[in-house]
Amino acid sequence: MSAIVRSNKRPFFLFLLPGLLIYVFIYIYPMLNGVFYSFTNWNGFGRTFSMVGLTNYLKTFTNMRFYRSLWFTLKYTFFLTVLANGLGLILALILNRELRGKIFFRAMYFFPAILSMVTAGLIWNEIFYRIVPLFGEAIGSEALSSNILGNAKLALYGILWVHIWQYTPQAFVLILAGLQAIPSMVTEAARIDGASPWQVFRYITVPYLIPIFEIVIVLTIKYGFVIFDYIIAMTNGGPGGATESLSVLIYKLGFNEARFSAGCAMSVIMFIIIVALSFSQLSLLREREVIQ
Repeated sequence: MSAIVRSNKRPFFLFLLPGLLIYVFIYIYPMLNGVFYSFTNWNGFGRTFSMVGLTNYLKTFTNMRFYRSLWFTLKYTFFLTVLANGLGLILALILNRELRGKIFFRAMYFFPAILSMVTAGLIWNEIFYRIVPLFGEAIGSEALSSNILGNAKLALYGILWVHIWQYTPQAFVLILAGLQAIPSMVTEAARIDGASPWQVFRYITVPYLIPIFEIVIVLTIKYGFVIFDYIIAMTNGGPGGATESLSVLIYKLGFNEARFSAGCAMSVIMFIIIVALSFSQLSLLREREVIQ
């Protein structure tokens, strides 16, 4: 019997093998290779290098440019997580009701998500450069009367706006699917027992949506920390390094400054931070999850 089971498993393994090899070649091997080079002094172009131990990591933790980029990335990720998922939840609650034309609005609102990040960044770059200043002058706003991407204090919010505009539809679709999976008999029983809409939302809707929140929050943290395309397309890290995220800094270290090993060390640190934040969020959310 065991021999028959093993023979039946063999075709499934053969079907999985091509995808597994591609995954190992594209993801696992480069990751392990990056960890290895983080302990060297390789510049990314030469054929020779030597082992330097933890030197790159020690230099990273004494580099003020790293802390400035880390602070920008943390702040950006926090605002993206709260605003994008909050807006996605509000829209999902609205469009989950019986409204005329809700299918049309669902399709239209998801449109930004199908654009590439570079395309969205270039479109909004032109809007911030040509249209927003005209609007700022019309309403008498000094802050909006010029391109906000050229303002060190406002450039972050310009990039953040584009990211929220494009990512919120993804969170909206996931949360909407979670809302539609909530058993109607549970909410109906709560309303019959006299529960207010707020009580239904707090004690039924939110606990049932915890698995969805786990997904969207982890995705948002990842998207926030690896933010790259929008910044390259809109500011290239400027003005004066005000929008230089960790991903952009790692890219510049490796390809512009020939400090590939330093960039690898920084990417390993960023990976550890993302994992730590993701696990902390999952552990906090699972305490309120409904076990079905």
